[in-house]
Amino acid sequence: MLSMTLSASTQALSSRYMAWNQALSDYFFNAHHAGRPVYLQVDVETLTELAPVMHVDPESAEADFVDTVRSQLYTVDWSPFRRVENWMGTWQRSPQRPDQPPPCLALLGLCVLAASRMHRDNEHASHNYYARLSDLLGLRQSTQPRDFADVVTPFWSQLNDWLDSDNGGRLGIATAAATGRLINIGYPISQCLLRDVDRDRLPDFFVFARINPGSEVDPEDLVGLLLQWCRSSTCSLSSQARHLMERGTSDIRLQIARIVVGEVRVWRGETRESAGRRIAPIVVRLDSPKWGYQFEIELYSRRPRDFPSGTFQSRFGPVDLRPIDDTDSEWYEPIPLDAQQVLDCGIELRCGSFALRWTPTQIIALRRDDQDLGGYVSQEHVGLGERTIVLTRDAAPLETFLGQFAASGWARAPGTRGLPHGWIAYLNVAIQKKAQPDIYPAFACLIPTEHISINLDGGLKFDSSTWLTGGEPVLRVSRGDGGSITVEVDGRTVLDCANPSAELELSGLDLTPGRHTIVVCGRSRHFHTVRSGDYVAPQIIARDTSAHLTHVLVRDEGRFMATFPSPRVIDVSVVLPGQLTIMGTRISAQHDDLPQNLPQPITLVGGARLYVLLGPRPGMVHEYHDPLEPLFRRKHQPPNQQPFVVEPPFQVAWVVRVSRRNRTVQLSTDLAPIDVELCPEGDVAAWKAWVLKGYKRPPTDDAAALWQRYVQVARSLS
Repeated sequence: MLSMTLSASTQALSSRYMAWNQALSDYFFNAHHAGRPVYLQVDVETLTELAPVMHVDPESAEADFVDTVRSQLYTVDWSPFRRVENWMGTWQRSPQRPDQPPPCLALLGLCVLAASRMHRDNEHASHNYYARLSDLLGLRQSTQPRDFADVVTPFWSQLNDWLDSDNGGRLGIATAAATGRLINIGYPISQCLLRDVDRDRLPDFFVFARINPGSEVDPEDLVGLLLQWCRSSTCSLSSQARHLMERGTSDIRLQIARIVVGEVRVWRGETRESAGRRIAPIVVRLDSPKWGYQFEIELYSRRPRDFPSGTFQSRFGPVDLRPIDDTDSEWYEPIPLDAQQVLDCGIELRCGSFALRWTPTQIIALRRDDQDLGGYVSQEHVGLGERTIVLTRDAAPLETFLGQFAASGWARAPGTRGLPHGWIAYLNVAIQKKAQPDIYPAFACLIPTEHISINLDGGLKFDSSTWLTGGEPVLRVSRGDGGSITVEVDGRTVLDCANPSAELELSGLDLTPGRHTIVVCGRSRHFHTVRSGDYVAPQIIARDTSAHLTHVLVRDEGRFMATFPSPRVIDVSVVLPGQLTIMGTRISAQHDDLPQNLPQPITLVGGARLYVLLGPRPGMVHEYHDPLEPLFRRKHQPPNQQPFVVEPPFQVAWVVRVSRRNRTVQLSTDLAPIDVELCPEGDVAAWKAWVLKGYKRPPTDDAAALWQRYVQVARSLS
């Protein structure tokens, strides 16, 4: 339970409200949803499911929730949401913020409940929403409540930050968003447009729309396809979801399309049969062919969420499958079956209500995969203009098809070593014109789904949408209708080409780090660039405290092992033995737990009689003389000030410079003194003497406090 201290003028939220708040957080945002889109989908069905947790009768769960939230509002006050707003401010400053749900969660849930009632009644105008919200809040009005836009709407951004920034997606990826004219009510509407049962059926749409797993799709491109699917006999959505798509406003349709885009990103190719069995696809992987004719082929399967590891049954007998490297990978290890039999006859591996399947086909298209398996991996559908390898058992029809729809440059591989018997390969295949699926059904995998293709290839890539500044990718664009191409990057026209396909080196555009938008003939795609070596500051959870969001590792038999959850909030002012903390680019630990740093050469300015270098540990002292300084200098002869480099045997904290008339000490490296252990091979007495000497110019400003710590350590030595 959230424990905070507020001023006496602020009334605390009730324990019942906080219990509902925690129950909603545990239900919607948890480790099971890590890395996946999550929705605060509060409706009657959800509240009924939570009834046992809240120790309330299922039939009265909704009323109990509404009454609890309503009781925390000032319904006759000029600011009805002031109590929750004050507690949100306190929560924002709390060092336990990542581990505690925002106190506004129950209030936002009530806002979503109003939206779900609006969908249930098929009324989507803003005045219909506010009428239902006011009824739930106990307000005597049908318009927007006072301070709703200024207080409640920003709560959604804070919820998104809590999920994505504070917790890094380990409880789920935030989805609350406004669309078009739905500025204030768009957030709650976005959470209940598609219920769980409808989102679980979206793989049927992905198959209908011929979308590859994990694809980047433009929401506007999906609106028309979603309408086609809703009007077809294959649509498996609920009647309410179909009604929203067919009768909803353009903003509602676009909001649904954005939800679908989020689900596509995390889709791993699995589908669900009518009997409930979940099916994951088996894929073919090829190493990059050596000399154009020597191949190595393997079979893999994706491992969607909840798919088991262990023994699967097949017509060839039991097959033992484990995740790659025995981790929570989304891929199984290579399937130990003969590729010839699998490709020719197909295979299905079953384990309970889960199955892995390969369906025989005459043509296999493989696209380069730089993220997961490497090499070339088979795809359900190629993209327009993508460079692929195509495997087939019948050369003549394929060559006729490629001659009509592929760009020039494709060629039959000069050999088939490593391929199953009867299969041949074609290299450098790029489809530049879109064929009709009903005319060429056998070539379905070579018929792109889009009319305009935007592909980003190569470069120094961090993840699916991020590249290193200066290592931007090559942009390859194609039009399936043969028209001309115009490319804009960040609003600036960078290419105007009469051909239906073109390439552009984005690294030559001198792009600044950040988010960039590519627009090709009205279709857009986004990507990010980051500069190497930027300082990543630790995330401070609360001001005026030492609480930081930190990765923690602990020593285990000589090695440091990660701890979970990670990152988490700790007090970084306390450094425990055997523990290492990482905050941005800063690593903290006790001295004995850190690796030995090699001493760095330092440069000294000539002209002094003696240089004394002091390290952080008592006994670390070393003396140097200027190699160019004469043993005896004339009275009016100016000193030599030519710099020289020395290589000390330890890390240098301070440099003492002794000249004819004075003695000064200067900070070299900001190193705290180490008083727990003396330097065994050093001269402790000399180190102490040099620290306690009087100096004409002692350290000033920030260095003065550090020098006093050295003085205290020196005085404590016996």
